[in-house]
Amino acid sequence: MPTRIPQVPGHPLLGALPYMRDPLTFFARVGLMFPEGLAYLPLGRRKVLLVWHPDFVQAILETRAGTVYQRGDSMEPVRVFLGESIVTTDGPTWHRKRRLLQPVFRRERIARWTPLMQDVTTLSLRRWRPSDPVGTLARWVPPMAEAAAQVLTRWEPWVREGQGMDIHQAMIHLTLAILLRTAFSLSVDARTTETLHQAFATIQQFLQTWVWSPLRLPLWVPFPSHRRFQRALRQVRTAVQQVIQARRASKERHDDLLDQLLHAQDPETGRPLEDREIQDEVLAFFFAGHETTAVTLSWMWYLLSQHPHIEDKMREEMFNLLDDRPITFEDVYRLTYSRMVFEETLRLYPPAWILSRTAVQEDMLGPFFIPAGTHILVAAYVTHRHPHWWTNPLGFDPERFRPERSQGRPRYAHFPFGGGPHTCIGATFALVETMVILSTVMRRYRLEQMPGFPVRPKPMLTIHPWPGVMMRVHPL
Repeated sequence: MPTRIPQVPGHPLLGALPYMRDPLTFFARVGLMFPEGLAYLPLGRRKVLLVWHPDFVQAILETRAGTVYQRGDSMEPVRVFLGESIVTTDGPTWHRKRRLLQPVFRRERIARWTPLMQDVTTLSLRRWRPSDPVGTLARWVPPMAEAAAQVLTRWEPWVREGQGMDIHQAMIHLTLAILLRTAFSLSVDARTTETLHQAFATIQQFLQTWVWSPLRLPLWVPFPSHRRFQRALRQVRTAVQQVIQARRASKERHDDLLDQLLHAQDPETGRPLEDREIQDEVLAFFFAGHETTAVTLSWMWYLLSQHPHIEDKMREEMFNLLDDRPITFEDVYRLTYSRMVFEETLRLYPPAWILSRTAVQEDMLGPFFIPAGTHILVAAYVTHRHPHWWTNPLGFDPERFRPERSQGRPRYAHFPFGGGPHTCIGATFALVETMVILSTVMRRYRLEQMPGFPVRPKPMLTIHPWPGVMMRVHPL
């Protein structure tokens, strides 16, 4: 006899929707209320299953992914934004796209991109403090470095005059510049970068509100919010299409994602990607390729400012390993303490804080019966902060990721990049990019959070530090 799945109490008509003004706090509270590790969440006329137990998460994301649990119509709101991309599809379509895109993110390719990341970050810091020596640069400075320096020129007076700067905005512009160069071989001016950033922010804000709305009206209804969203989406898609058209017209070959998309052929069928498919994939990587890393870096700077002894250990490790030379791909995996800080930041503020799935056939999760058609929300934010699997779950303790302290921890107690076949294809890229930026900045500067500017997590497609992370930058 299956065990009955508990249900979160709520309003007779609205269910739990009134609590969704602060979903992070609400979901964390639900996780503590129900030891079963899952619970039905009534959202108006809809009902979804919130899941956070690591064993159930493993079944959904890995063991029975694709056969029982698929993205399906649970991804419809995101599909409005990213189309039929690798981020939103499943089944044969996803398998085909994964085969075509996997070569882009091989370790040897990312290793070749590491100097580009180093160059753009180093030259960006020259704009922070013009008198600072550049130090040892790579043998060549790609066009990306010049473009990123132009994007970040406006930081210069803030640092020179001792004023505060929003490090979150700084990281967004920097990671966008890195992505444009490594994945698309592009240089852009500050106005273009800011336009893309503002458009992405508008899209995220709308989708976050639309997803939890008790009455999700069609986008053709002429509400001001609908028009703002559609205008921002047109801006981004127009920019993407212009990138594709310019590359086709140039007939040049590049060692980047866009080249792979334009010339990829399925090894089984020989079929290339259609133009709409290329646009969807480019858009997905435009967003995911800079947004998640920028958010993670912003939270990391914030946490380090609250725990200066951890920042000192990171800086000591970087100086001991690197001295004043640029970081290499191999160095990333030698910075063991810095990578633990990275993992702990992802535990507290996972970019993919909630994942949607649909049960396409009935199943059992432990003793619980899951009917076919059940909409599921896998809550990484809840799992990552649950006291059943983490000691001092709200504390910032990178040492918890040492091997001896990780023994016995369930595999899916920590899954910041998802899991199973749909594990984020760009996870290694994100790690390398993060370590390049951290090692370059931390060997030159100390970032201090400004008093009087509190930060709180704001859940959107990722967890944003809201309203920003205001910091002063002090030369070492």
